[in-house]
Amino acid sequence: MQTVSVHTPVTGAVHDVPVTDGGEPPEPLPDDHDEPVVLDLIASRESTEDGSSRSETSEEVSVALSTDVLFDVDESELRPDAEAELKEVAEEIESSGATKVKIDGHTDDTGTDEINEPLSEDRAAAVEKRLKELAGEDGIEYTSQGHGSEEPVAENDTEENRQKNRRVTVGFDTPEGGASEPGPSAAPSAPADEPAEEGGYGTADIAEGEESEYLHSLQVRVDSVDRSSAGGLTTLRYTVLNSANEESAILAGDLGNVSVCGGVGDGRLNGSVLTDDAASLSYPVVRYPSEDCLAPRGNGVTVMPNEGLTLWQAFWLDPATTEVTVHVPRFDPVKGVPVI
Repeated sequence: MQTVSVHTPVTGAVHDVPVTDGGEPPEPLPDDHDEPVVLDLIASRESTEDGSSRSETSEEVSVALSTDVLFDVDESELRPDAEAELKEVAEEIESSGATKVKIDGHTDDTGTDEINEPLSEDRAAAVEKRLKELAGEDGIEYTSQGHGSEEPVAENDTEENRQKNRRVTVGFDTPEGGASEPGPSAAPSAPADEPAEEGGYGTADIAEGEESEYLHSLQVRVDSVDRSSAGGLTTLRYTVLNSANEESAILAGDLGNVSVCGGVGDGRLNGSVLTDDAASLSYPVVRYPSEDCLAPRGNGVTVMPNEGLTLWQAFWLDPATTEVTVHVPRFDPVKGVPVI
């Protein structure tokens, strides 16, 4: 290991910090010091075309396939065009050395439990059967289960969100190393030039209809989207600019999303999303298995009059993603931001 990314609650991740011998060792820690804790990071991405998604750690991968692609409405027989999706998953299962594969079927909340639960079970079983044929069964334990509409990943309040809930999830272990551990072949492209120190990569106003008593007279300036030279871990830094002569509060409810991670008590400012429009991919914040995430706490945060407040959020980007659109909640998107 030659470099590391150092993360602090104030700065976010600072990448490519060299690892050196360090000279003389520091004084011994006191006997009552906390033991170090190793936490896996959960990297996620979502297709903006069909609502399919994936999340992965160093030990496991979970791929959520849209049932709109796999099946006809209210049917559990695989469509012909599902084959390409399942072949891709089967190839990942084979290359990962997986020993356990779990398939879970889900529906949205339209229809009754009497319809949704057996439908989700039959769809999960259909995917299990085809994956066994494609990836083989030697040394692999397969299980499948249906959950009906009981485990949504989004509110069933729009067609877009209902599409996300209509899914079959394939989870498998990765004893030979997950895709979230990029090797030399997965190194990102050469970084873009650094932005001007003051100008950033563009500013955005509050989106139409989003102003409120607390959220007004503000702009967002995107300062950088900075990826580690090892690949993957990427830090968004943006500054909220207050042009008013009075203090403006940033509420966790404005820039955060408690359903993504964290709780009401700390109000993580975790709602920003990066999209790779060319690849139709969307990236949410990096999370921990504990449901916390790499984003600052936001309750009680304010922007002083005629000043700016710099915030951050961490993501895990595919090596091929070299330019993104930055979506900060309540603000217009900032397009064409290079990943440096």
